[in-house]
Amino acid sequence: MKFTDAILLNRVIKSVREGVFPPICLKCRKSYRIPNERYEEARALYANPNANLRDPIRFRRLMTAYLCSQCQSGFYAVESPLCPRCGIMFKSREGSDHLCGKCLKSARHFRKARAFAVYNEMFKDLIYCYKYRNKIQLEKPFSFILFSIFIRYWDARDIDIIAPVPLHWRRMYQRGFNQAFLMVRKWRTVAKTFQIDLTSVLIEREIIVRTQQTASQVGMSVKDRQANIKNAFAVKTPEKIKGKRILLIDDVLTTGSTVNECARILMNNGARYVDVLTLAQAIKSF
Repeated sequence: MKFTDAILLNRVIKSVREGVFPPICLKCRKSYRIPNERYEEARALYANPNANLRDPIRFRRLMTAYLCSQCQSGFYAVESPLCPRCGIMFKSREGSDHLCGKCLKSARHFRKARAFAVYNEMFKDLIYCYKYRNKIQLEKPFSFILFSIFIRYWDARDIDIIAPVPLHWRRMYQRGFNQAFLMVRKWRTVAKTFQIDLTSVLIEREIIVRTQQTASQVGMSVKDRQANIKNAFAVKTPEKIKGKRILLIDDVLTTGSTVNECARILMNNGARYVDVLTLAQAIKSF
C-alpha cells in the first residue's frame, strides 16, 4: 500500500468511527465533529516542543480531541507583565515584569514559580475532569504543555530533581493517581524524542510526602490556608535532597500556600533551591 493510500484509508476510518462514535466534549459533554486537518495540526504541535502553545489558536488545536470548538474559547495564557518571583500575572497589561506587593512584603520559600494558563472557568472545568472525573487521557496534552513551559523557563542543567506535590495516602487511595506525577512521568521519553538531555534529572514522586490529610482549602482565606497546610509535609530521605535544585510540579497555583509549605520543608532539609511549575494560576493577590 502506498503512503498516500494509507493516509486516505486512515481518514476514511476516522470519519466512519466519528460517525458512529463521535467525540464527546469533556466540558459540555456534547458530541462534536473533528475535521481531519485538526488531527494533523494537533500531531504537528506534539512534534514541536518549541511550539508557542500560549497562542490561543495553537492551544485549541492541541485540545481538539478533548474539547469542542465552543468550549476551547476562554483560554488565556499567563504572559508578561508578571511577578518574576511568584509568577502571578498582573491584571494591568501595561509595563514590564516587577515584584508584586505580596512578594515585596512576604518571604517565599521557593525561588520562582511559573504557570501556563490563567485559572479561569474553562481551565477549572478541564482540571476538574482530569482529577475528579477520571479523564486521565488529559495526561497527554497536560504533560506536553508543562514540558513546553519547562524548557521555556528552565535549562535542564539547572534542575536536579523534579518532584510532584504529593497527595495524602487516603486521598491517593480514593483517587487512584497523583495528577501531578502523571503529568511528568513520561518526560524522559518526550525529552529524548526532541533530543533534550534529561538523563541527569531525577523524577521522584516520594522525595516529599504528605503526612496529614488536610481539609479542603476551597473557600479558605490565605491565612486559613497557611494554617491548614502547616507541617503537613515531610521529607522522606533528607540525604537525597541536600544541595539539590528541585522543581515542584502541581496542577494549580491559587494562593501559593501549598507549594510554599512544600518549598519550606525542602529548604529546611538542605535543598539548594526550589522552583515551582503548574498548569494554571489564579490572577489574584496572594
